[in-house]
Amino acid sequence: MRIKILHFTLITFILVVSLSLLSSALYSGNMQKEDSRAYETAYNLVLEEKWEEAAKALKGFISKYSHSTYVDDARFWQCYAKEKLEQSLENVFNCYQDFIKKYPRSKWSDDAKSNLIRIGHRLSKSGKPGYDAIVKSLDKSQEDEVKLAALYALKDMGDEKALDAILTLYDNSTEPTFRGRIVNMLEDFDSPRAFAKLKEIALKDPDPTLRRKALYAIADTKNKEAIDILKKIIKTDSDPKIKKAAIYALDDVEDPNVIPILSEVARTETDVTLAKAAVYALGDKKSKEVLPILQTILKEAKKVEVKKAALYAIEDTSDPAALPIVREVALKGNDPELQKAAIYIIGDMKSKESLKVLQEILKSANGLKLQKAALYAIGDHKSEEAQKIIYEAAVNTSHEELAKAAVYALEDLLDDKKDPGLLVEVCKKSKFLSVRKAAIYSIDDVVKGSEAVKFLGQMLKAEKDPELRRVIINTLGETKSDDAVSILIETAQNEKNLKVRRAAVSALGEIGTPKARDALMKVIEKK
Repeated sequence: MRIKILHFTLITFILVVSLSLLSSALYSGNMQKEDSRAYETAYNLVLEEKWEEAAKALKGFISKYSHSTYVDDARFWQCYAKEKLEQSLENVFNCYQDFIKKYPRSKWSDDAKSNLIRIGHRLSKSGKPGYDAIVKSLDKSQEDEVKLAALYALKDMGDEKALDAILTLYDNSTEPTFRGRIVNMLEDFDSPRAFAKLKEIALKDPDPTLRRKALYAIADTKNKEAIDILKKIIKTDSDPKIKKAAIYALDDVEDPNVIPILSEVARTETDVTLAKAAVYALGDKKSKEVLPILQTILKEAKKVEVKKAALYAIEDTSDPAALPIVREVALKGNDPELQKAAIYIIGDMKSKESLKVLQEILKSANGLKLQKAALYAIGDHKSEEAQKIIYEAAVNTSHEELAKAAVYALEDLLDDKKDPGLLVEVCKKSKFLSVRKAAIYSIDDVVKGSEAVKFLGQMLKAEKDPELRRVIINTLGETKSDDAVSILIETAQNEKNLKVRRAAVSALGEIGTPKARDALMKVIEKK
């Protein structure tokens, strides 16, 4: 009778704990705001100007989180990415038009309208009809947006009075959003007066937002004076945000003369944020001059953040000479964080040469953290050779923590192949109990359900160590598979080790299916 009561209490306890954990997980999931993190990931791709990846991430976000408060943000940047990917202007125009209709109160609505007008202007220039409709709209409405659209059309017909009207509108308006749209428009006027106005705004306007817009417009004009204006602002302006905007604007200027300017800022600027901005801008320049400059910054910069930026910029050059430079930092640097960054950069290179360098780092790096970083970077290669290196580390390394890290790296590699065979081998061959446990737990992450049960069942039959048998049994319970029930009931009824039997009963409770409940009743009823 006492045994029955104990088993019944055990089952009840397991069920209560399971329900409690489920409730906590649901609550935690709600609180984590997955949509916020997913949008941030997509938005960061926009900031990094990785347009194809950004477009894919934004599309996935909109599909998965259609009711998120960030949907309007994502749809706006989706239109923007289409433009950057040079999709047809009609397609981009329609995208912004749909956005404005669906999200008239979005914080991006004004920007969308501004972009719509600008693209409509370009379509008009290419011979698309619409001039008459714009002029009629001007007769019917006094709204600023319609005025701008009409003035664009007039300008396309060669009417210089349109520019006079735009300049007058800017000077007479006090509404920042409207003035910002005029700044965007001035970029499209091939006129010395338009450029002079942009210069005036960039240097003297009291509104920093308008100044930054003017800086980007100046960079896009391809005017010979643009570089000098941007250089002057970087050297003399007192507002760090304006200086940063000027650096980014230089990044948009396709002229080799900007490279020495950016180099000087990167090497001499005491503001870390500005120095990093200059380094990243250098990394975007497709010139053979850039790599030696970045190498100098890497050696001479006083701030680790700037050195790290130089490493990332070196990677972005895609120059074959980048690997030896980054290798030197990884193996011989004196700052562990910088060394780790170098190791992960080598992992991103994904070449046979970079894999050899990572293997070299794994063997000779000074410090467990660096060796772990090398393991994870090797795992990113997703190749048979990488798999072999990590397996050897898991089985043969003399450092227990490094061996465990190798198991986790191996798990990530095998996850795509859905074959935990190597993890089974690690469990057989490792001399560390913790490593063998890690391998067992990892099997359930590589394969699920009946497949996991098959491997774990075979391991349970072969394993003699009671502690490892309990780990295998716990993992069988975590599979939630009815296929594990027969293995667990046999263990619960026939195993000699009491702790192992208890583990089998708990695992049946973890599975929680009708078949598992029937098995528990058999355990209770057994005399």
